Amino acid sequence: MKKGIAVYRYDDRGIGKSEGKFRYNAYHNIEDLHNAFDNLRKIDSLSKKTIGILGHSIGGYAATVIDYQKELNIDFLILMATPVERNGEWFIHKFKKPKKKVSDEIIYKNILIPTLFIIGANDSRVNSTNSSRLLKKLGNKNIEINIVSGLNHFLIKGNDEWINTKDPNDLIGIYNIDKNALNKIISWTINQ
Repeated sequence: MKKGIAVYRYDDRGIGKSEGKFRYNAYHNIEDLHNAFDNLRKIDSLSKKTIGILGHSIGGYAATVIDYQKELNIDFLILMATPVERNGEWFIHKFKKPKKKVSDEIIYKNILIPTLFIIGANDSRVNSTNSSRLLKKLGNKNIEINIVSGLNHFLIKGNDEWINTKDPNDLIGIYNIDKNALNKIISWTINQ
């Protein structure tokens, strides 16, 4: 634990050291995050602590859906390179419970907790300019937007060319994010 911040990290099903059969489904990602967060809240030593969620990419999207559903007591969100738009427009997410369509615009407009949206300017998976523009258009004062120049989808220096090579050796250190980005995340978290 550094600077009073503890981290509980988990991977998608069947990825890294996690067990189970991997079948990508946005609902499973949301369900897994819901269960993990719910279990953290049940730990006596954490029950009165400030607990937030940092979600990377689709994990950040899952966090926004969970916050929208208001089933858990989330104190803050950090959305790292989280998809906000597809093809320049808000896209529709279909919830399993309740069975209704809810636009991402409504989800982001209704975030009531402090939220940091941080993304690299060189992100080739999520368009930082379009995403920032869409979030600013909402005027939600709870969302702070931070675009970090020179960083990619994983908030490391450079671009996302390694995606095309698919060379496992290029993935070493992928989660060692840039110190400036890390310091922004830590500083923002401490102030929540």
